[in-house]
Amino acid sequence: MARFVPQEYHCAAPKHFVNGGIISTLIDCHCICTAVAAAYFRDGRPIGSPPHYYYATAKLSIDYLRPSPIDSPLELNAEIMQANPRSFDLRCRLLAEGKVCAEGVVTAIQVDAAWMRPRR
Repeated sequence: MARFVPQEYHCAAPKHFVNGGIISTLIDCHCICTAVAAAYFRDGRPIGSPPHYYYATAKLSIDYLRPSPIDSPLELNAEIMQANPRSFDLRCRLLAEGKVCAEGVVTAIQVDAAWMRPRR
């Protein structure tokens, strides 16, 4: 579970709702971090221990179910739907005031450490 407190600059066209792009980013990020943690857990290793695991988004789908109020903390809950040797399929729900405002499905794929280095 993660919590996010929206700020006024996270607004959509109506200033009292969180922008859909922010919601998408939160769901994506929470799922990728959940995949990384799951990979360490699967292999019986402490999170962050070398060699590091890196995951990237292969697929992202968001269903916006109701507007997310900007004046309420948001809660994110991700769960693994399917685990494969180099990928995870995850579902994440974003809630405000106890109500599901958005739901996303992410496919996270493991990438090589070289992927993290800047291109020249």
